[in-house]
Amino acid sequence: MYNALKNFITSKATQKEQIPGTVANTAGGYSFEVSNWAQFERFVLLGTSGGTYYIGERNLTKQNLDAVIRCIDEDGARAVNLIETISVEGRAPKNDPAIFALALASSSDNDLTRQLAFHALPKVCRTFTHLSHFLTFIKQGKMRGFGRGMTRAIARWFNDRSVDDLVYQAIKYPSRDGYSQQDAYRLAHPARFVNFPAGSPRRLVYDFISRGALPEDLQALDGSEFNPVKRLAAANSLAHANAKDIAAAIREWDLPMEAIPTQSRDAEVYEAVLYKAGLTWILRNLGNLTSQKVLDKKDNLDFVIKRLTSVEQLKTARVHPLAIFQAMQTYSKGHGEKGSNSWSPKGKLIDALDTAFYASFKYVEPSGKRILYAVDVSGSMVGANASGMTAVSVFEAAAVLTMAAIASEDNFSLVAFDTKTHELNDISKRQRLDDIVKRFRSYAGGGTDCALPFQHALRNKLKVDAFVIFTDSETWAGNRHPIVALDEYRQQMRLPNTKAINVAMTANRFTILPGQDTDQNTLECYGFDTSIPSVISLFLSGSEHG
Repeated sequence: MYNALKNFITSKATQKEQIPGTVANTAGGYSFEVSNWAQFERFVLLGTSGGTYYIGERNLTKQNLDAVIRCIDEDGARAVNLIETISVEGRAPKNDPAIFALALASSSDNDLTRQLAFHALPKVCRTFTHLSHFLTFIKQGKMRGFGRGMTRAIARWFNDRSVDDLVYQAIKYPSRDGYSQQDAYRLAHPARFVNFPAGSPRRLVYDFISRGALPEDLQALDGSEFNPVKRLAAANSLAHANAKDIAAAIREWDLPMEAIPTQSRDAEVYEAVLYKAGLTWILRNLGNLTSQKVLDKKDNLDFVIKRLTSVEQLKTARVHPLAIFQAMQTYSKGHGEKGSNSWSPKGKLIDALDTAFYASFKYVEPSGKRILYAVDVSGSMVGANASGMTAVSVFEAAAVLTMAAIASEDNFSLVAFDTKTHELNDISKRQRLDDIVKRFRSYAGGGTDCALPFQHALRNKLKVDAFVIFTDSETWAGNRHPIVALDEYRQQMRLPNTKAINVAMTANRFTILPGQDTDQNTLECYGFDTSIPSVISLFLSGSEHG
């Protein structure tokens, strides 16, 4: 229990008055401040794109990077391990924050930290887009030069890949952020670190990446080991091919859409790519596939639905739940955020996206506890986008992540709150996500009082084992601080061990709860982390948690 608050339990301190342990938040109230390591993890998981309602992107990014640098200086090995784990497990909706943090770690004054960062580079930067972002961060941030350690790490990015994957990267990501693969190759000269014989498949691919050269006589390349080189040549020959030949090349050589000239991307081409593409491409192109009438064919539609609802494929592709929800939001509208493309959404496809959202989370054993889930729908949650996603606001992300947390539980209550509490106990776990978001949206936009969930439970004499609150912690409008309201609930309901979990929805530095060193029955989580449901379940069951 937070003993320092005992003198405030009967006081009339409002959220605009400071109590022990709190600091001024950016909304005019007072909240607790998270540790540097909590801020570090928030940054990698949530990012700072677009800022928040109260904090501009630049200031928010600076706050986070200051904490990231302090953590790297304190324990570089721990920092790099956290970056690698979150990135490799696909726990964050965007990889850029992890890449940026890794770039900072690679620029550390500590030799071990730099070595660990270089070792993690191929795992965190899994595509050339990732690698180009890494190089851009290094260059524009003037973090470090391209010395021996850096060039060896980049060389390893090339040399550790299979020839098949190298060709895929060369076809799909020839240039990003002003960096071409030729630029990256010339920085590192990977062939000098390993002796690849002249005329070997890898050497031929490196010849193409470094100087655009391909063998003149492809027929002379005898053996299946040369198929990647022939695939590269096929992709390189499509500039003047007709649609029929392009579709045939896609089917024969498994070519991505990036290899196809824009003017040649008709229905036949989209259909051919569909059966070769990854799940992320399918999600991003549902509108195009529909407008091109590719999904009017039952077999094609069934194929897409099967892909979207495959738990194994979702896991392999590291598809984040919010990416699925963003695809659902965009597809349901019937038009893209940019351009003039439009389509008539297919209900079966929206249902499949709904199923895919829940399937993208790990299976969680129900805790069996009595839980009150509370979603902050105040103006600050409405006025910012989730992790820079243009189609998803922070409160919408909170709403759908709440449903993911609820999915395995049976004994729960659900409320939305701003300066009032809105009961949502008639919402069913079987309702579609877009319908649920509409319901939350009907209450959105007021001030912020994060004490309301505790006060609502006390007023209605609800016996609760745990509160799970999705919020940005920018609380200011209440006549009681949230921690005081929680303490009052515990005392008056005679439930001293009731737990409280704050699920942070933005990468600001505030939380409504003290740390576990002060109150072991509280926990801080991070909103876009795919492990949230399992972390909550483990914490409620009393098991060890991360």
